Amino acid sequence: MKKHSGFTLIELMVVVVIMSILMAIAVPQYVQYVMRSQMVEASSTLSNLRVQLEQFYQDNRTYDNTAAGVLAVATPINTCGVNQPVANTIKYFAYTCALTNAGQGYTLTATGVATEKTNGFTFTLNEQNLRRTTVAPASWTSAAPANCWLMSQGATGC
Repeated sequence: MKKHSGFTLIELMVVVVIMSILMAIAVPQYVQYVMRSQMVEASSTLSNLRVQLEQFYQDNRTYDNTAAGVLAVATPINTCGVNQPVANTIKYFAYTCALTNAGQGYTLTATGVATEKTNGFTFTLNEQNLRRTTVAPASWTSAAPANCWLMSQGATGC
């Protein structure tokens, strides 16, 4: 009698079920991982812009790029004394800066780009180094500690 080799239909179905279970677990985790990696751009860029604004303030005693007698920057964000981030270093967030307290304060804002996974997130940073997640998707925990950015579901970037 000739022996047949190969897989039975039951064996193939078991493999398909196991692969489906693994994919059901792995794909959502991968999506979360990609989103967290994209959100690093906001925290690092906002922190870098804060350092640049503090350097500008040390030189000019104001954060206002349009004030009389300041050494103005070439491509400011709004009227703040900091240059727009270089285009090839930002992809997932748009950055704005609003002056407060007659040029003696500011609020930097990173808003997620609509075409990316960061859509629905807004992070802020001010002259007192107060970090806030002002907008996050409803599925994310919104109870971040007082001075933290919400960087992943249920965790903060403190």
